[in-house]
Amino acid sequence: MRRPIAQIAAVLLSVAGLALSSCYPYLAPKDAVVSGPAQYLGPPAPSSATYDGERLADPPVLPFRLWGLDFEEEVLFELADHPAYAMVEVTRVRGRDGSEAWFALVSERNGLQHAVVGTAAAERLAETFPVPVHNGRLRVIYLATDEAVEYDVAFHLPNGELLQATVKARRPGKAPAHRNGNAMNHSADRVIAVLDLEEFNWAQVSVFVEGKRARVRWLAPFLPFAWRLQQTAGGLSWGGMDQLPGEGDVTLELSLDEVAESIPFRTEQHGEFVHLVGTDRITEQIYRFKRVGSGLDPPLELVGVEVRHGDVSVINIEFNPALPDLRWRPDKTYRSLMVAGSNGRDGYMVGRVEVRTEGDRVVIDVMPEHPFWACERPLRGKLQYGDSRVRLRAEITPELAAGGAGAEACFELDED
Repeated sequence: MRRPIAQIAAVLLSVAGLALSSCYPYLAPKDAVVSGPAQYLGPPAPSSATYDGERLADPPVLPFRLWGLDFEEEVLFELADHPAYAMVEVTRVRGRDGSEAWFALVSERNGLQHAVVGTAAAERLAETFPVPVHNGRLRVIYLATDEAVEYDVAFHLPNGELLQATVKARRPGKAPAHRNGNAMNHSADRVIAVLDLEEFNWAQVSVFVEGKRARVRWLAPFLPFAWRLQQTAGGLSWGGMDQLPGEGDVTLELSLDEVAESIPFRTEQHGEFVHLVGTDRITEQIYRFKRVGSGLDPPLELVGVEVRHGDVSVINIEFNPALPDLRWRPDKTYRSLMVAGSNGRDGYMVGRVEVRTEGDRVVIDVMPEHPFWACERPLRGKLQYGDSRVRLRAEITPELAAGGAGAEACFELDED
């Protein structure tokens, strides 16, 4: 009987996939935006900036706050009619020291995401996320065989309600034909997101909130909004970042939701390139600069950034022309193209960056163009110099999207 059942399941899965792609085209994964990032960016070029004015900082200035995670395995579902919350994701995340912790990522209906934890160690790991963190006494019982997995989950939602859920799925997953996953509305006001959907399969879920059964949203008949996934996600984040000179290297103080964390950075020399490498409790952040000109201390222009979680390149973004060295205020507006990839795959996002001086601040506008879920999340950062530090404050600015048309125009551009 196993073979007929497996065949029926495969047919149902195919029908479900067809329903998902036809009825919910913006939910289904997509292809890469460009197949040849190098061809899109063109031959590597310097920024053409001049550096004749006053130098305002000593270490290289970092214009972006990075984020990224490798979700080795997670399950998710969406509540149908809860007044405050929609998407719930449950996953394990490993720290750089090899420790692991469980997290529940809970999205409000407006897209704001929260990380819910159950231990002090998990709370410390979660403080590196660009989201508010709550200790909701999360407990997860994880049962796995070669054929199936089951998550039995209980935690308090950010509003204090008790959620209990059981999620079951087949263990073997399927790599989707299109792996450029959809960020949907998760934390749309906080991050530019790039995703690689490595593997997925459908799941069965039962949910109770405060002891009462809660309905799960359905995408189509016999198709609940519930999956088991393997994916990576990363990009650029809103928030504050203070950069201070350290003992021979750079120290960053990150401030977000009243959480402050210092991240030490080291300098690595790679021929004509200089890498600033910072390590938090989970990831390694890499800013790649290229020396421009000659001399003992030539300008350093930013050619790329990357976040690595273990041996996985969660997010990698390249710029061309290079971004000017922001230890000096730009004397005009400098424009660059950018291409981002995830999990070793290229071309998942394209867009442009503009850098200019406004008054006593330097403004960095990051404007993704495709796909739509990145396009609708432009990021504007402002650098302020003084007191031996450089302060960055960055915000998602939807009105910059689609050349100033606004975030609502991104869907139309994505169809072009």
